[in-house]
Amino acid sequence: PTDPCCVQSTDPDKSGLGNSPTVDKVEIFGVSWTNEWDLGDMTLKSITGYREMDTFAFRDSDNSPQPFFSVQGAFDHDQLSQEFILSGNAFNEKMDWVVGAYYFEEDGKHYTDVVGAEGLYDALVSLPLSVEFMPGLPWAFMAPTFDFSLNYEREQQVKSYAAYFHTSYELSDQLNLTVAARYTRDEKDYSLYTFKRDSQSAFILPGTPFDKNCGDVVAKGPGSSFSCSQEWSEFTPKIGLDYQIDDDTMVYGLVSRGFRSGIFNGRPLTIQEISTADPETL
Repeated sequence: PTDPCCVQSTDPDKSGLGNSPTVDKVEIFGVSWTNEWDLGDMTLKSITGYREMDTFAFRDSDNSPQPFFSVQGAFDHDQLSQEFILSGNAFNEKMDWVVGAYYFEEDGKHYTDVVGAEGLYDALVSLPLSVEFMPGLPWAFMAPTFDFSLNYEREQQVKSYAAYFHTSYELSDQLNLTVAARYTRDEKDYSLYTFKRDSQSAFILPGTPFDKNCGDVVAKGPGSSFSCSQEWSEFTPKIGLDYQIDDDTMVYGLVSRGFRSGIFNGRPLTIQEISTADPETL
C-alpha cells in the first residue's frame, strides 16, 4: 500500500494517482423526420435522419504519477440516412407486404495520440555520442526506435444502399408463410496519416502493402500516409413458417442470411499490418 506505483484507487472511474485527470466529453446532435401518406390500399412512409457527434477523451492508462502510458482521442462524425417504405396487403388481405429502399452515408474523422514511456526519447537523444548501444552505434542514434508517442489521423467515408421486400401470407387460420429478401451494397474509403510525435518521424515506412485494397504508403510531412477503398454487396434472403397453436402459443421455423461488410485495420504499426477484414455472412 505504501508503494506509490501500485496503490489502487478507491474510485472505480479514475485513479487518484494519475498524472492527468481522465476526460470523456461527448456532444451529440440528431434530428429525424417521418412522413406518411395514405394511398388507399397502400401506405408510403419516408424516414429521414441526421446525426453528428463530437468527442474528446483522455485516459491515463497506467494509473500512476509517471507518464508511462496514456491515450487521448477525438471523434468528429456525421451521418445522413433516408428510407422509403411502401406497404399494403393483397389477396383479400391474406398477404401483408412491404417493399423499401434505404440510403446511408457517413463521414468520420478519428484522431488518436498514444503515449508510451514519455520522456524516454528525449533522454536517449540527449546522451553523449560516446554512450553506445553497441560498438559504433550511439544510443542517441537509436532514440527514434524507442519513441512510442504514436499519432494517428484517420478519415473514412461510407455509403450504403439497400433495397428489400418482406411478405407474410396466411396459408390457413393458423399457418403463415414469410418470404423476404434484401440486397445491400456498401462502399468504404479510408485514409490514415501517422507519425511519431516526439521524434517527428515515420513508424510505418513507405512501401507497398500486401493488401490490394490499399495503396502505397507514401512519405508525408514527418510521417507517412496511405488510403484504402473497397465495395461489398450481398443478397440476403429469408423464408419461414409460423403456426399459431392457441392464443398464447406459437411455434415457428425460419432460414435466413445476414451480412455485415468488411472493415479496414484502423491502427497498424507496420506496413504488414495494413489489412482488410472480410465481410461477415451468417
